Amino acid sequence: RLGPAAGFDWLLTRVPADSQYLMCADQDDVWLPAKIAVTLSAMRAAEKAAPGPVLVHTDLVVVDDALRVIDHSFWHFSGVDPEPVSLRRIMVQNVATGATVMLNRPLRELVGRLPSGAVYHDWWYACVAVTFGRIVAVREPTMLYRQHDANVVGAARAARPRWYELPARVGQALMQTAHLHSEIERTTRQASAFLQRFESRLGERDLRFLRAYTRLQEHGLFRRKIEIARLRLRREHGFWRNIGILLRA
Repeated sequence: RLGPAAGFDWLLTRVPADSQYLMCADQDDVWLPAKIAVTLSAMRAAEKAAPGPVLVHTDLVVVDDALRVIDHSFWHFSGVDPEPVSLRRIMVQNVATGATVMLNRPLRELVGRLPSGAVYHDWWYACVAVTFGRIVAVREPTMLYRQHDANVVGAARAARPRWYELPARVGQALMQTAHLHSEIERTTRQASAFLQRFESRLGERDLRFLRAYTRLQEHGLFRRKIEIARLRLRREHGFWRNIGILLRA
């Protein structure tokens, strides 16, 4: 009962040090028969192309608690494109779902113990992988991702609002201000932990981004909105989501 991040971190310390590959599993999901083979094949192809830390993750089939299909692609369902990836993007929004990931030994050694500032284990793994190695996205679903009321982290459907829904959507966005502020607080804390752990190994571009991002909450309202527009807004989020972020920031 340590929570997702600390629970997986506790387990990671108990995996034999000479293990070549590691996969994470959530207890309420269902692995498809080819999950290990598909993921391992992508991992070995990536390692053959170039040695070093690699994280492989895949798409998922979104299902309800009775395993009825809601969407054949989690990435379609949630409006997420897993590529391209960069530390700047991953630090703001994780694209690797933990129950699909495979880590190789070099990545596992780099990940180390999760700091208290890590939001989730898979998010931390992805940040380390994209900075010091590679993230490989496999567009084939390898598991059934069960959605139910007890999910700690779940999928949210992405949908383009119709014109007559816009006033309600704007109202909803304004009501979610506290959630956005909490998300910014968590991600800036994670960025600070990442900077503290790896500062001496980071390139100048990543250092500039992380230092600016960790200071987001220090700014006044107007400056904070400018910095959020510069550091957090993404074209793939879509126009209305970006507007909602700026209104709530």
